[in-house]
Amino acid sequence: MGGHLLMSHKELKRKTVLELVKNKHITLRMAAQRMRLSYRQTLRIYKRFCAVGDAGLVHRNRGKKSNRSYPERFKQKVISRYQKRYKQHDLGPTLAAEKLANGKSNGSVKPIARDASGEVILESWSKWMAVTTTGSDRATVTPV
Repeated sequence: MGGHLLMSHKELKRKTVLELVKNKHITLRMAAQRMRLSYRQTLRIYKRFCAVGDAGLVHRNRGKKSNRSYPERFKQKVISRYQKRYKQHDLGPTLAAEKLANGKSNGSVKPIARDASGEVILESWSKWMAVTTTGSDRATVTPV
């Protein structure tokens, strides 16, 4: 037996439907209707389920790094520039991203795209800032 298999709710539901097909309780067409897929898509999934088992239903990119993620070197560059220039001014990630995208604070440094810098800063900002909610609608941000 292999290790543990992490399945989403959708994949688990597919497993139960395909087991019904395997035990000949329902047809493949009925399974396609239950899973809201085409017959051909259901047939393809069923073949992989029969060949590989439960692991055939799990998305094959699970656990891998996204192709759209930013390189670590870029992330470190953005974070260091943010900490050097804007952290002592208590700027949040959104305003700091706008400032980094503007690039006017230091003419020798290229501006960084606002979307990229905002995403990277927000990711790292949440690591060193604790956001707590009180009884009211507002959130309180405090350094960790």
